[in-house]
Amino acid sequence: MKSVDERYAELIRRSLAGDGDSTVLAEARALGADLDEQGVPRASMEEIHAGALRRLSEIAPDVSLAEVAPHAAEIMLEVGRAYEAARHRRRSDAARDDDVASGFSDDDFLA
Repeated sequence: MKSVDERYAELIRRSLAGDGDSTVLAEARALGADLDEQGVPRASMEEIHAGALRRLSEIAPDVSLAEVAPHAAEIMLEVGRAYEAARHRRRSDAARDDDVASGFSDDDFLA
């Protein structure tokens, strides 16, 4: 199984190569959701982004920063958005479960 850095760097590399933008972005969103599911703390996201760029520099050393930057930014945004959305969903689900366990329902708040 590929490491997070490898998956992330591969997404940036594929974006650079123009390998199906919608597919690459969907995979970036899946990676973000996976990171939340794995319990990766928000504080680790910066290091994950940096690790992916380091890994990309190893697998594509001839690519300039000017070429990489827009693709890396797009992938980073998609990963981050999906991570935050998954995190928000998880917290909302947990709060709803707490309400149900406490005997509250949505109807209690609509009255």
